[in-house]
Amino acid sequence: MANDADTPLSYLMPRLSRSAFTELQPTMTGEEDFPRTFEEWEALWDDRHRDVEGDGHKAVFVDVIPAAFAKFCKARGKPASWNSLGEFITAKAGR
Repeated sequence: MANDADTPLSYLMPRLSRSAFTELQPTMTGEEDFPRTFEEWEALWDDRHRDVEGDGHKAVFVDVIPAAFAKFCKARGKPASWNSLGEFITAKAGR
C-alpha cells in the first residue's frame, strides 16, 4: 500500500468486551499464545495500541462478536485462530 510519508497508517485491532472474551477464548484452540485471561488480552492490545500511536499511526478498533466470528470461520472452513481473527476484523472493517 502506497503511503505518503506524512500520512499515518491505520492499523486494525480487535476489541472484545469481557463477556465476549470469555466466550471467544475457549474457541481459540491450538493458539498457545492467545491470552488466557481478559486482563492479559487488555494488556496485549493496550501495548500494541501504544506502540502504533507512538509510531505516529492510528489504531482502529473493530468490535468482535464471538457468534459472528464463529459464523465467519465456519463459512470459510477455517479454525478460530489469530489469522482468522485478523481476516474477520479486516472484512468487518470493509478492507
